[in-house]
Amino acid sequence: MLRSREYRAKFASSREDFLKAFSLVYRRYLNYRLIKTNEKELFYTPYQALPDSRVCISYHKLTGQITSTATVVLDSELGLPSDSTYKAELDALRAKGRKLAEITCLAAERDLCYRNGILFVFRLLYRYARLKGATDFVISIHPKHRDFYEKIFLFEPIGEVKYYQNLYNAPAVLEKLDLTTVKERFYKVYGEFPEGKLFADFLIIIDYLDDIPELAKVRNMKARDFWHFFMDYWALFPSFLPHFQKFFSIKFDMIVCEEVA
Repeated sequence: MLRSREYRAKFASSREDFLKAFSLVYRRYLNYRLIKTNEKELFYTPYQALPDSRVCISYHKLTGQITSTATVVLDSELGLPSDSTYKAELDALRAKGRKLAEITCLAAERDLCYRNGILFVFRLLYRYARLKGATDFVISIHPKHRDFYEKIFLFEPIGEVKYYQNLYNAPAVLEKLDLTTVKERFYKVYGEFPEGKLFADFLIIIDYLDDIPELAKVRNMKARDFWHFFMDYWALFPSFLPHFQKFFSIKFDMIVCEEVA
């Protein structure tokens, strides 16, 4: 799969891209009973609209079908999604001067080949996080997925199993990946056999030209798309916490003015 390059990864930039990503997350989360049904059949959060966040999607090169998605959220004054459950653990990392980036809203189609597209998503998110100076990935996952993240991607648990109230009270465990040492760890684990080295090279080596135009994108969600998803299509903005309302009001009013000018 890695040799054939049947998949591509990109950051969502159009309304259609965001719709496909949010729809996939909804279907997969609903299948795992992490969320309740809703009439829109979409799942998304205000963190995905933050300027420095990136909603990443992988797709099949020939068919164009979306196969997986994940969002990276950079730590800021608005915090991270997992602060709702693991604020003490995240604050301990912040106190050490760590710059965090959270992977959230991860979902993949059930077909095994399509699930492999998540590797392309992970590579692009890794490159973006490092470009932005992040020192650690953090992720809250269902305990039954621990083996995948710990044995394949080398994440380490840093919190006890808790119940994630934002996802229908689902069990979760907080995991961390040190991005400053991940290269050495990957080659130590995977570098001694050809298939493993191919895997490590694919995730870590930064010579994939397909990623360059994606990493050069300076904008996440456009102002008109923000208002579509959070006001016009689904009036979620009034439910935001006050500091989120203030941030988005200022940010997107400024962008609208710039676009009109």
